Amino acid sequence: MPLAHDGTGDLDWIRRTLDRLGLEAGRRRALLDQLAAVRRRAADPRLYVTVVGETSSGKSTFINSIMRRRLLPSSSLATTRAILRVHGSAAQAELRFTTASGERISCPTAAFDRWAGAHVGLAPAAPLETAVAHVLRLTAGEVHDLEVGLPTAVLGDGVMLSDTPGFSVEDAGHRELALGALHTADLLVVVVPAVAAMSLTLVDFLTGPARAFLDRCAIALTKIDLVDPEERDDVARAVVRRLADAGVPDPVVLPCAPGPALRTHLSTGRVPPEFADVETRLCRLLADRRRRAVRTSVALLLRELLRAVAAEAEQGGERLRTAERELAGLALPDLDGFLGGWAARTTDRSEAEIRSAAAGYGTERVRSAVAEAVTDAVDAGDIRALTSTAERVAAAVVGRLTHAHEVTTTGMTSRLASVLDRARADLGDRFGEEFHALAALAGRPAQPPPAAPHRPIALGTLDVSDLHEALRSLGAGLATTAGWRTGGSAAAGAVLGTAVLPGLGTVIGAALGGVVGRPSQDALRRQFLTRAEPLVAQAVATTEESVTTARETVLAAARTWVDDLVAGYRDVWGPPVADLVDQQARRHEELRRRLSALDDVAGEARARAARLTEAGPSGGTVVLPHGTQTKEVPSA
Repeated sequence: MPLAHDGTGDLDWIRRTLDRLGLEAGRRRALLDQLAAVRRRAADPRLYVTVVGETSSGKSTFINSIMRRRLLPSSSLATTRAILRVHGSAAQAELRFTTASGERISCPTAAFDRWAGAHVGLAPAAPLETAVAHVLRLTAGEVHDLEVGLPTAVLGDGVMLSDTPGFSVEDAGHRELALGALHTADLLVVVVPAVAAMSLTLVDFLTGPARAFLDRCAIALTKIDLVDPEERDDVARAVVRRLADAGVPDPVVLPCAPGPALRTHLSTGRVPPEFADVETRLCRLLADRRRRAVRTSVALLLRELLRAVAAEAEQGGERLRTAERELAGLALPDLDGFLGGWAARTTDRSEAEIRSAAAGYGTERVRSAVAEAVTDAVDAGDIRALTSTAERVAAAVVGRLTHAHEVTTTGMTSRLASVLDRARADLGDRFGEEFHALAALAGRPAQPPPAAPHRPIALGTLDVSDLHEALRSLGAGLATTAGWRTGGSAAAGAVLGTAVLPGLGTVIGAALGGVVGRPSQDALRRQFLTRAEPLVAQAVATTEESVTTARETVLAAARTWVDDLVAGYRDVWGPPVADLVDQQARRHEELRRRLSALDDVAGEARARAARLTEAGPSGGTVVLPHGTQTKEVPSA
């Protein structure tokens, strides 16, 4: 039977949504399987009626009365241990079931006779009622998919009536069968004996496992014949009230006496008017509910699926929100800023160390030391030996200046080497710490690029060789001057001696004149130091210039090394950093896009489910008392 509204548009939308949600494979498969089940149910025009009740409540007797034969066993003991489906058929009566080994068997057939003889001890060609009774008494799981086809007009074409084990049985397997049958029911006929109506077990069943199916219930109030006639209407009304209290919306109650009705039919061929009236109303109820029941079943399954889709979309949205928060918190380090900060710190430390080493040269201290060396060199020998004095002074000054220069330049280079070694190691460590997340995103270890060690710096040597020549010239000049003064005094003395004492006086005068004309050692020393001072000062200045030049050379070398190392890092890590920054931006955008799409899916799913809920069927309170009071069942 085609449906006016079978949810096909919703099903198609769900399928398209599942294709683009990007779900995990197992979850997607489960939802697709559920979708396929909904489609199959929507395409199935049959109405599934499930008869449930407590053990020995009269379920089998109720069904037998409708079928007009004692097909199902009934007694005060629990008899039904499997789900049995009965449907109308134009052919002869037939039982079909599937064995635990997977074999599909029909009765009456030779295959059934062989199977039944081996498993339940039935003789060949046993009556159908006997075969059904034996099969139903098998333990749950030994057989399944039991069906009986009957040529009966009461069921009509397209109605599948299911008998179930009592939901009050202690056997867990049988109880699970009864509860599981609820999920496939379009209409639940709950058999309630009038003599023990609304037991606590029944109320627990209605408010528990059956709660989600109460909108599709009809209550067959059986064994009404055992209640005094004047009390039957009161019992029916009391059941309606108890059902409403239990949460059954608009209860439909059908008081009946199936047992006497079946006995009357089997003995006379007629059905008592009271039971015929209940059957008529039940059939009308089934007919009226067929379309809406199928539609309701599809809608329930569809809403369940829509809720699953909405939940998946919401969960996916939350996962994406979490990922977006994590991504936002994972700020990629600024490589240029990181390297620039390190370079500035390293350059500052290098310059500080180099300047500190250069400051150790101590110009005033060096000048004082050189002056002291000059004095010591002058005083170390006879000042009158001016040439050798000049050599000693030159050697002392050059030695002091060369040593000071060497100590200073070596100090600068060694300090720089120490600073750069520490800085290189520090950069590698800090890079690993700062960029480990970046390296993980890039799929590579946070390995700093290889950096060549700083190269030795060629500073040259101090050249004050001209100081030797200048001091030699100074000594020679002073020596010549002193000789000239001594010769002139001797000549003057000889002239004077000749005038006084001719002959001898000339010799004595010359000797006295030479003694008188020779300068004193102190005077010669002062004269030498005075003349040497500017020469030494020039040498000291030359050394200062050399130290300054060396300092600038070392500073330039430090900057070059730092720049080279920074360039190496940028060459190796610049491209992946730029790529990851770009990836991060793209991922942020993709996350936002997917999050928006999932929010839209969740909203659309909820809206579709709400529309189905609003369009769902509504029933009416229907009490069909036995006999006098009746009320029509609202049509769909």
